[in-house]
Amino acid sequence: MTAGGSAKPPGGDAMKIRDLKPCDNCGKPIGIIFYIVRSTIAVVKQESIREYVGLSLMLGSGLLAETMGGHQDSVVDLLADQKDENGKPLGWREAFLCGDCHGSDLNIAALAEKVLDREATTT
Repeated sequence: MTAGGSAKPPGGDAMKIRDLKPCDNCGKPIGIIFYIVRSTIAVVKQESIREYVGLSLMLGSGLLAETMGGHQDSVVDLLADQKDENGKPLGWREAFLCGDCHGSDLNIAALAEKVLDREATTT
């Protein structure tokens, strides 16, 4: 699903009726068919990149540096894989969208802020 990790949605694939909520963009009720947009924050590990670039310069080949480097499997941290003190994933955002909003132009950052605000008022 994502580069460098296997972020899974919190709570698995099944949803209960109590988990349904209005569209996070417009606030209207979702329909029979709706969309769940999930995103996570990914952070590139600078130490791994520096190691790769240095080794690449020394060996004269990026492919050799990638093969011989120690961090080639863990260059990106997904904050969704890390939990806060309540066990909720850090950096994981899940937004419900009705069909109208899903087909419109969306600002993902603004949508994430709406989700954060909603979570802050419901917890």
